[in-house]
Amino acid sequence: MEFYDDEWYARRESQGKEIQYIVNGGRVCSGIIRPTLTLFEPSAANKKNIGVIICPGGGYAKLMMDKEGFRIAKSLADCGYTAFVLKYTLPAHGPSDGSPFDPVNDAWSAFHYLKENGNRLGIGLKKIGVMGFSAGGHVASSLATGMGVDHFDNNNINKQRPDFQILVYPVISFQPGIAHLKSKENLLGKSPSRELTEYFSNENHVDEATPPALILHAKDDETVPISHSELYHGALSKKGIATDFIEYEVGGHGFPKTPLYEEWFAECIRWLDYYFGPN
Repeated sequence: MEFYDDEWYARRESQGKEIQYIVNGGRVCSGIIRPTLTLFEPSAANKKNIGVIICPGGGYAKLMMDKEGFRIAKSLADCGYTAFVLKYTLPAHGPSDGSPFDPVNDAWSAFHYLKENGNRLGIGLKKIGVMGFSAGGHVASSLATGMGVDHFDNNNINKQRPDFQILVYPVISFQPGIAHLKSKENLLGKSPSRELTEYFSNENHVDEATPPALILHAKDDETVPISHSELYHGALSKKGIATDFIEYEVGGHGFPKTPLYEEWFAECIRWLDYYFGPN
């Protein structure tokens, strides 16, 4: 599903070539030319009319499309939620001009495309939330906090936010001492200004309009420390935003062995069903 117009995509076609490969049995993409949404629909009998835009991670260098995208979307659809996997531009490895706003610009474009065209596409939804993994959690929390909306290509959009956010071992901040350095360098460059660093640190954008959040993170994550989630959770709490923060003692980054997929994904469904009802 494409969410830019034909002219926009035509300009991109001559600017590079997307790369797809397999890592540990899962599809990975880099050099994104055509940002898209891949739709996973639930059965008509099971449909809850709630949508989830999924932002895979990959340190702003690649996208883990299967592990943190398609697998999640299929499970959500099996539980009655309409899921969309967002394939977004990566400034450091794509054909763009390298703007750090490219990924979130794609996310805003996709979100507003679904809000404006859902009924026409036959997928009208009562609510649309966002879910992000690792660097994809930075993209997702950017939408949730409104970060980057003032730089969005379409100046006529409204300021509507997603209805909820689910963040799994997310990158949140690029501040010294906490930043995931590869994600920071890939997105902002090798020597970003203090102003740019602070602007792209999403704990600084939490306000009263930020939607409810579920955050999952392991205490032994050495790639993206749990301090990212703690910082964001603290910012949400200060603004009175309903937030559930699940901390796992063991899990590392990406939850490769523990907690089991069925365990942490069940927490996501319990949380969604609590806020939006089981039917």
